[in-house]
Amino acid sequence: MPRSWIWMQSNHFDAPGTSFMLSVARIPWIGKTFTGFLGFFLHQGKVIPFATYTGAKITSFEYSERETRITIRGAKHELIIHGMKADHKDDGRKRGSLKAPVLGAMDRVIHESIDATLHVQVKDKSGKLLFDQHGHHAGLEFVGDLELLRL
Repeated sequence: MPRSWIWMQSNHFDAPGTSFMLSVARIPWIGKTFTGFLGFFLHQGKVIPFATYTGAKITSFEYSERETRITIRGAKHELIIHGMKADHKDDGRKRGSLKAPVLGAMDRVIHESIDATLHVQVKDKSGKLLFDQHGHHAGLEFVGDLELLRL
């Protein structure tokens, strides 16, 4: 299990049939760790995959307690994502708590929300804006020390 990660996903965009998912994690591998990511953007029946294994790169990564901004550049597209958690302090809503493994025991608690908002922009190689919408009812998790994702 990764020590740190960001996960986000939404199927609720104004454009029907649009879906977005991204996971960035500090991944353990053969006694070492590396930051890897995988995701996809589905729009108008076309899937744009982006991941460490496709050669895409995270060119910008910012975060705070409630939001993150990530830019990913692939061979044909650039994705700019702004994930924002809902403000639970003001309205009394609660986050879901999930059990997760630590050294084989389910002793870790992960807090997940499904009321975040994702602003997703997709540009082509020349910088032309192809998509610019907000995904609502989004899942968004920040787990562990996110500074480790910069390594």
